[in-house]
Amino acid sequence: MDGGGGVTAILRETLGVLAAMPGVRAALAATTSDGLPAATVAAFDVDADALAAFATAVPNRTRRANAAAGYGDTRHLSLDAEQGRLFVATEGELALVVLAERDAAAGLVRV
Repeated sequence: MDGGGGVTAILRETLGVLAAMPGVRAALAATTSDGLPAATVAAFDVDADALAAFATAVPNRTRRANAAAGYGDTRHLSLDAEQGRLFVATEGELALVVLAERDAAAGLVRV
């Protein structure tokens, strides 16, 4: 796991717990302003930089759409695809990102 200077031990522990869940391929924290990973636990075949960039861009775009519709801020986003799922939760300048196989326990990951 890579750690940035501002990443707390609790966040690192949380990423480790998420990454240890069955079916989770990656868990990372990324900065929402630039889409760079601050801390990562990922399978060897996951490009953490690309995942962080994508996972922070999508909520930024939905945030603008929600604001235009008067729905408020986007706090949590879940994308379901044929072969997997992407979960993104944002709080301030940090996004918590989980990439999981389709059969991973989505409810546990969201909690």
